[in-house]
Amino acid sequence: NATGGVFTMNEPNAANWGTADAAMFAGFPAWDWAYDRTDIKSVDPQTRQITLNTAKIYDKSIKNSGMRYFVYNIIEELDEPGEWYIDQNTSMLYYYPMYPIENSKLEMTVLEGAFVNLNEVSNLVFDGLEFMQGMFDAFTLSGCSNIKFTNSNYHDLGRSAVRNTYEYEGGKVSNYIEVSNSIIRNMGSVGVSLLGGDFETLEESGNLIRNNQFSRCGQIKRSYAGGVRVQSVGTVIEHNIFFDMPHQAIGVDGALNKVRYNEITDVCQESNDMGAIYSGRKAYWRGNEISYNYVHDITPAEGMAGLLCGVYWDDSLSGEIVHHNIFKNIPRAVFQNGGCDNLTYNNIVID
Repeated sequence: NATGGVFTMNEPNAANWGTADAAMFAGFPAWDWAYDRTDIKSVDPQTRQITLNTAKIYDKSIKNSGMRYFVYNIIEELDEPGEWYIDQNTSMLYYYPMYPIENSKLEMTVLEGAFVNLNEVSNLVFDGLEFMQGMFDAFTLSGCSNIKFTNSNYHDLGRSAVRNTYEYEGGKVSNYIEVSNSIIRNMGSVGVSLLGGDFETLEESGNLIRNNQFSRCGQIKRSYAGGVRVQSVGTVIEHNIFFDMPHQAIGVDGALNKVRYNEITDVCQESNDMGAIYSGRKAYWRGNEISYNYVHDITPAEGMAGLLCGVYWDDSLSGEIVHHNIFKNIPRAVFQNGGCDNLTYNNIVID
């Protein structure tokens, strides 16, 4: 369906939903590695048929059986502590509290946009800061150089801690950016996202992501939004810890990037056909090196076939190197789905 997915649910309570005019859909409409979230155009309570306003990912392949999804923002389903409903006509929030709130302080962010936007600036250090409870990012970058974010705490943000805006947003690459010695948790999207280097000349970015702790990233955008995602030449990701995420931990797009001395565990919780460290698509993204990492205890979600990997080279990706890693208790250590000239050697694989 080119204008929106249509499917029938096995939900007996749908007959009680009324118009459900503010309902939202979220889940995996086509593939177990592609999460989508969109508004619902209509619900037929009698036939239990849902029509999505848009099916943003692979809308022509939407499943009619076996799909993992949920529908939310329905007032008739407000029956358990922690649930909420927003009436979009009156801007009224209905919340079923998890504990007595008579003497509690309730907070809601109203900041639209990042806390700090950095556009073509250089030679700055942000040290010892805390950013929390924002709808979007702590920092956005575009065309910056020699900026250091260190010894800081980022949590409960709607998008990212540090994010270089993409080209389609008008963003430019940033070089010699360091994110270090920080705790990054409860992010709506990816924890740190950097663009850097020159893809034509292969001039390296000099970007560095070191000695951070990433957890619970991708809480809203639940696929392709792990702890770190780079589109760069020559970024180093090292000595970090990644855990408790629904999808990948590290996404590496580009060339000559190094992922080393990291520990990754309990990721890919909701996905299949995915890797803790993942890259794909371009044959010329060559020379990425994955080394000296400890990747362990990654198990398939209930009902999944179990194509979960420590390292996943997808599509035509070529010329990659995986060596001296330890993979433990993972369905598959290293998977190459196409491509050529990839090297895997001197790794330890346990269970």
